[in-house]
Amino acid sequence: MGWWISQPNSVYADPGKILRMFTEGTNPAEFYNSKLGMAWISAENRLTINDVLMGCGQDVMAVRDPGACAAGVDVGRLLHVVIGFKPHEKTFQVCHIASVSSFNDLADLCKRFNVKAAVCDIEPETRQVRQFQADSRFPVWLCDYQEHTSHTGVQWSEDSGIVRVNRTEMLDTVHDYFSSGKVTLPLRCSAVEDYAKELTNVAKVSKEDQVTGSKEFRYVRIGPDHFAHATAYALLSTKRIGTVSTYHENYQHRVKAQIDFDPHTHDQDMGEF
Repeated sequence: MGWWISQPNSVYADPGKILRMFTEGTNPAEFYNSKLGMAWISAENRLTINDVLMGCGQDVMAVRDPGACAAGVDVGRLLHVVIGFKPHEKTFQVCHIASVSSFNDLADLCKRFNVKAAVCDIEPETRQVRQFQADSRFPVWLCDYQEHTSHTGVQWSEDSGIVRVNRTEMLDTVHDYFSSGKVTLPLRCSAVEDYAKELTNVAKVSKEDQVTGSKEFRYVRIGPDHFAHATAYALLSTKRIGTVSTYHENYQHRVKAQIDFDPHTHDQDMGEF
C-alpha cells in the first residue's frame, strides 16, 4: 500500500479552481497527475481485459497445427511464445500461447505448429537466440526495437537476420488489432486470461521535452508485458509468410465441392471424376 497528499488537502490550494478544472474535464491527465497526485492513462491508450477477451473463439487451444504458422518470442527468464497466422490480410488468429523454459522446448513447439517464420527478442540472451536462429530450419529474425527513430516501417536485413521496427509503431499495431476486433483467440481458459492481463500492462503516454516543448509518445510497462511483445513479434513474422487458409476453410471447401457435384452432369466413370 502507499499514500500521497493531493492538492485538495492543502490550505493554499483553491478548491473552487480544482473543482472547475475537474468539471471542465479539458485535461484529465493534468488534473489527476498534478492536482490529485494520481496516475492517469487515457482509455484509448491502453487495452482492457475485455478488449482482449472479446476475441475468444469456441475452439480450445490447439496442441498442434498443420500450418503454415508464424511465431513471436519474447526472451527472458522464460520464453513467452505466441503462435498464429493471418487467415486474411487484416486479421490474426492465435493458435497457441505458452511460456517455456528452454530453446529446445521452443523448437518442439515450432515443429508441432509447422512454423515457417519466427521473430525473437534480440536481448537479453543474444548468444542463445543466435544459436536458435542458426539451428532452425525456417527463417528466424531477431527484433531490434528502435525507440527514438522516425517511423520508417519495418526494415529486414537479410545479411544479419535482424529486423528493425519502431517500438511505438509496433505496439500501436497490437493495440489496433485488439481494439478493432481483428484477433481470434482460443476458447477462454487460464492461459488466455493470463495472456490478456499482460496485454493490458503496456500503456501509451506522452513525454514532453523540457527544453523544446515537443512531445513524444511511447509505451511504458506497468506490469508483466512479455506476451504483448511476443504478439508484436508474431505479427511481424506473419509478414514473411503472408496469409494462410485455415483448416476449416479448406475442409468446408472440400465438402462444398462434394455437395455441388451433380452425377447427371458428369461422366459416371469414377476414374475420370
